[in-house]
Amino acid sequence: MCGAPQTTDHCGPPLEAARDLRLACGAGGRGAQCAITDEGLGALAALPRLSQLDLSRCEHVTGEGVRRLLTTARALTAVNVQQCAAVAAEQHASLKQAAGARCNVYL
Repeated sequence: MCGAPQTTDHCGPPLEAARDLRLACGAGGRGAQCAITDEGLGALAALPRLSQLDLSRCEHVTGEGVRRLLTTARALTAVNVQQCAAVAAEQHASLKQAAGARCNVYL
């Protein structure tokens, strides 16, 4: 069941025309819930206009999921994965490489 404020792999607003998307978990101390995982990132990668994505503090997103997103979502120009517990420091270099010059990755 979808309840506000909640974003999961299977629950959230229609996103087809999204350009800038903020899924930051617990943003602003308002207790927002975010259960998006790598599966959800796969769906976001299919959004043709998505250029900026804030995933900060999304604890279920992994470095591998972010890497796949970066190599698939060609319109992305900025991705924030700061404080994502499952994105290991050892993966930062590979994420920067996957992003190339077209996309800024905030780690």
